[in-house]
Amino acid sequence: MTEEDHLKKYKQKLHKDHADHTGANDIRNAIPACKRCNSRKHQYNLEPWFRRQKFFNEDKLKIINRWLEEGYKEYIEIKLPYRIIKNKNEYNNKFHHELWSVNEIRDFVKCLVIKDKKKDLEDDINKYFVKEDDKYIC
Repeated sequence: MTEEDHLKKYKQKLHKDHADHTGANDIRNAIPACKRCNSRKHQYNLEPWFRRQKFFNEDKLKIINRWLEEGYKEYIEIKLPYRIIKNKNEYNNKFHHELWSVNEIRDFVKCLVIKDKKKDLEDDINKYFVKEDDKYIC
Protein backbone atom coordinates (compact mmCIF):
# COMPACT_ATOMS: atom_id res chain seq x y z
CA MET A 1 0.00 0.00 0.00
CA THR A 2 1.36 3.39 -0.88
CA GLU A 3 1.63 6.19 1.68
CA GLU A 4 -1.08 8.07 -0.23
CA ASP A 5 -3.47 5.07 -0.21
CA HIS A 6 -2.77 4.51 3.47
CA LEU A 7 -3.58 8.15 4.28
CA LYS A 8 -6.89 7.87 2.43
CA LYS A 9 -7.89 4.56 4.02
CA TYR A 10 -6.62 4.98 7.60
CA LYS A 11 -6.17 8.78 7.89
CA GLN A 12 -2.58 8.26 9.07
CA LYS A 13 0.93 7.76 7.71
CA LEU A 14 2.45 4.31 7.31
CA HIS A 15 3.72 2.70 10.52
CA LYS A 16 7.39 1.99 11.22
CA ASP A 17 7.58 -1.74 11.86
CA HIS A 18 10.54 -3.69 13.26
CA ALA A 19 12.13 -6.05 10.74
CA ASP A 20 13.72 -8.01 13.60
CA HIS A 21 11.35 -8.04 16.56
CA THR A 22 14.23 -8.20 19.05
CA GLY A 23 16.47 -5.81 17.09
CA ALA A 24 17.37 -2.15 17.43
CA ASN A 25 14.61 0.37 18.03
CA ASP A 26 15.75 2.78 15.36
CA ILE A 27 15.67 3.35 11.60
CA ARG A 28 18.22 0.57 10.91
CA ASN A 29 15.55 -1.96 11.89
CA ALA A 30 12.42 -0.17 10.68
CA ILE A 31 10.40 -0.62 7.51
CA PRO A 32 7.20 1.12 6.44
CA ALA A 33 4.06 -0.97 6.99
CA CYS A 34 0.36 -0.35 6.67
CA LYS A 35 -1.74 -0.41 9.82
CA ARG A 36 -3.07 -3.89 9.06
CA CYS A 37 0.35 -5.46 8.35
CA ASN A 38 1.89 -3.75 11.35
CA SER A 39 -0.78 -5.31 13.57
CA ARG A 40 -0.64 -8.73 11.93
CA LYS A 41 3.14 -9.03 11.93
CA HIS A 42 3.22 -8.20 15.66
CA GLN A 43 6.26 -9.96 17.19
CA TYR A 44 7.32 -12.05 14.20
CA ASN A 45 10.53 -11.37 12.32
CA LEU A 46 9.91 -9.85 8.93
CA GLU A 47 11.14 -12.36 6.36
CA PRO A 48 9.46 -15.54 7.71
CA TRP A 49 6.24 -13.60 8.27
CA PHE A 50 6.39 -11.90 4.86
CA ARG A 51 6.98 -15.18 3.00
CA ARG A 52 3.69 -16.57 4.43
CA GLN A 53 1.60 -13.68 3.13
CA LYS A 54 -0.59 -13.89 0.00
CA PHE A 55 1.01 -10.69 -1.27
CA PHE A 56 4.58 -12.01 -0.87
CA ASN A 57 6.84 -11.09 -3.77
CA GLU A 58 10.56 -11.86 -4.07
CA ASP A 59 11.23 -8.45 -5.70
CA LYS A 60 9.55 -6.65 -2.78
CA LEU A 61 11.66 -8.67 -0.34
CA LYS A 62 14.82 -7.60 -2.22
CA ILE A 63 13.75 -3.94 -1.94
CA ILE A 64 13.14 -4.35 1.80
CA ASN A 65 16.50 -6.08 2.32
CA ARG A 66 18.28 -3.36 0.31
CA TRP A 67 16.68 -0.78 2.63
CA LEU A 68 17.79 -2.70 5.74
CA GLU A 69 21.35 -3.09 4.44
CA GLU A 70 22.01 0.35 2.96
CA GLY A 71 18.95 2.46 2.16
CA TYR A 72 18.24 3.68 5.67
CA LYS A 73 21.71 5.29 5.89
CA GLU A 74 20.76 8.32 3.80
CA TYR A 75 18.10 9.20 6.39
CA ILE A 76 20.32 9.00 9.46
CA GLU A 77 20.90 12.31 11.14
CA ILE A 78 24.59 12.89 11.70
CA LYS A 79 25.17 12.94 15.42
CA LEU A 80 28.18 14.09 17.33
CA PRO A 81 30.50 11.38 18.70
CA TYR A 82 30.20 12.88 22.17
CA ARG A 83 27.61 13.92 24.71
CA ILE A 84 27.78 16.40 27.54
CA ILE A 85 25.75 15.69 30.64
CA LYS A 86 25.14 17.71 33.77
CA ASN A 87 25.44 15.81 37.03
CA LYS A 88 25.14 16.67 40.68
CA ASN A 89 27.93 15.66 43.03
CA GLU A 90 26.29 13.75 45.88
CA TYR A 91 28.91 14.91 48.39
CA ASN A 92 28.80 18.67 47.97
CA ASN A 93 25.50 19.08 46.04
CA LYS A 94 27.25 21.07 43.29
CA PHE A 95 26.71 20.49 39.59
CA HIS A 96 29.44 19.57 37.15
CA HIS A 97 29.54 18.75 33.43
CA GLU A 98 30.89 15.52 31.96
CA LEU A 99 32.19 15.02 28.42
CA TRP A 100 31.48 11.47 27.24
CA SER A 101 32.44 9.68 24.05
CA VAL A 102 29.51 7.75 22.56
CA ASN A 103 29.12 5.01 19.97
CA GLU A 104 26.99 5.22 16.81
CA ILE A 105 23.78 4.37 18.67
CA ARG A 106 24.53 7.08 21.26
CA ASP A 107 25.44 4.73 24.13
CA PHE A 108 27.95 6.21 26.57
CA VAL A 109 31.42 4.72 26.06
CA LYS A 110 33.89 6.64 28.23
CA CYS A 111 33.89 9.73 30.41
CA LEU A 112 36.72 11.89 29.08
CA VAL A 113 36.60 15.02 31.24
CA ILE A 114 34.68 16.51 34.16
CA LYS A 115 34.51 20.30 34.56
CA ASP A 116 32.45 22.69 36.64
CA LYS A 117 31.18 24.73 33.70
CA LYS A 118 29.94 23.48 30.34
CA LYS A 119 31.78 26.23 28.44
CA ASP A 120 35.07 24.95 29.91
CA LEU A 121 34.66 21.73 27.89
CA GLU A 122 35.14 23.43 24.51
CA ASP A 123 38.93 23.01 24.50
CA ASP A 124 38.54 19.37 25.52
CA ILE A 125 36.10 18.73 22.68
CA ASN A 126 38.71 20.07 20.26
CA LYS A 127 41.40 18.01 21.98
CA TYR A 128 39.55 14.68 21.78
CA PHE A 129 37.55 15.16 18.59
CA VAL A 130 38.70 16.46 15.22
CA LYS A 131 36.27 18.33 12.98
CA GLU A 132 36.46 17.23 9.32
CA ASP A 133 33.96 18.27 6.63
CA ASP A 134 31.62 19.85 9.21
CA LYS A 135 31.48 16.74 11.41
CA TYR A 136 33.49 15.57 14.39
CA ILE A 137 35.45 12.33 14.47
CA CYS A 138 37.19 10.77 17.42
